[in-house]
Order: sequence, then C-alpha cells, then structure tokens
Amino acid sequence: MAFDTIAYVGPVKSTVSLPYDGVKVQARHVIRKNGGKVRYINIQIGAGLAKKLAMHRDLHEMQVQLGRDNDAGKVALMLDTKGNFIARKAKKAGSYTLTINELSATGKFALEFDAFTRDNVEVLKMQSGASFCAFLATSGMLATAG
Repeated sequence: MAFDTIAYVGPVKSTVSLPYDGVKVQARHVIRKNGGKVRYINIQIGAGLAKKLAMHRDLHEMQVQLGRDNDAGKVALMLDTKGNFIARKAKKAGSYTLTINELSATGKFALEFDAFTRDNVEVLKMQSGASFCAFLATSGMLATAG
C-alpha cells in the first residue's frame, strides 16, 4: 500500500494554553450566516486565579478597566455586582471566560492580535472589599487607531 500525506491548509490553531494562576487573552471572531464577521476579545481566567478572586458561581458580574499613568498598559478585572461584563464558568474545572465585544473594545483594544498568556497574576483587595487582578497587555492588543 502507498499513501501520500495531505498538507493541512487553514487557520493556524493557537498553541497557547490557559495557565492555572493566570489569564489567556485572544482576539476571536465568528462568521454570521449572512457573511458578516463578529469580532471580540476572549479572556480566560485560570482556575487558580478564579479561586483567588473568590469566583464560585456560574456567572459573575465584572468590570474591565484599562490602566493609565503608572498602570498604563495593564488590564484590570474586578468583581462588581454593577459590572457590565459577565464571566461565565467554563466546562473546565474552575476556569471562567469573559468576552469584550467589538463596540466595547473600539478605541481601547485592537481586535486582531496574537494570543498571549500571563502567569501568576496577583489578586488584590480594594478598600471596598472587592477583589481585582491586573495583567500587562501586549502592544498588539493595545495597538488601536485612536
């Protein structure tokens, strides 16, 4: 018998994996039935980091903040019952996924950049008692037109 290997031609699959005590950030998109493209940013929160943030429900309201001054280039995730972003518990044990839609990202984040991770993300408590974490974004994620 003789066989020839068929080369895979298609989008490159990400080999970036979610760290236990960190985050994985990816620019994603889906194609609608009418052919339109819906772009968004996907932030996965590792199980260890979620535990440090005291995340235990299926859904958590969160705020997403962009640092300025000494914290420029950082993205903060904060548990907040008045937050407009929703972190959903993933099927994987203890991890969560949060998305930032295109309208929310406009002018703040690029919607096309290489996936990246941040390990050992520190969790802090604010005076109000709310837990939050912050991680350094990549220059690709922060490359916007204005």
